Amino acid sequence: MTRMDAMRERALDSRPAVAISRRVLPRADVLLQRLSHGRWSASAATGVRVALLTTTGRRSGLPRVAPVTYVEYDGAYFVVGSNWTRDVDPAWSFNLTADPAAWLELRGRRFPVTARGIVGAERERVWPRLVERWPLYGSSARRTARELPVFRLDPVERG
Repeated sequence: MTRMDAMRERALDSRPAVAISRRVLPRADVLLQRLSHGRWSASAATGVRVALLTTTGRRSGLPRVAPVTYVEYDGAYFVVGSNWTRDVDPAWSFNLTADPAAWLELRGRRFPVTARGIVGAERERVWPRLVERWPLYGSSARRTARELPVFRLDPVERG
């Protein structure tokens, strides 16, 4: 990690930055990505890759869109339910658990995915790659008593 990366991480991991970011960035990311067809993201300035994840609400049955950070690895996309270090998993993780069929919108391209929560040895194998790509996952995991859920999103082959 470069000195600039370390400074950025410290700044973004401060309590005021987290409080502001969790209120502003999700809405701004959805708006900017939709308006720019995936070319712009409010989170891009932080160095994170953001995709739009559309799940089906487990109670409402309606489509729910959430900006999520992701890591491409092993032919799939991995997302972490950090929920800005809150002590509860994000709604989208409950939705994926109830219905693993979802859509991922990435760089202006939208495609279906199937989600699977990963645990145990598989999670341990992937976790260092996730933290390497977005170090705040590591500090988020230390800040909350819950284990952050990790989902593998596999693109659905169209046939």
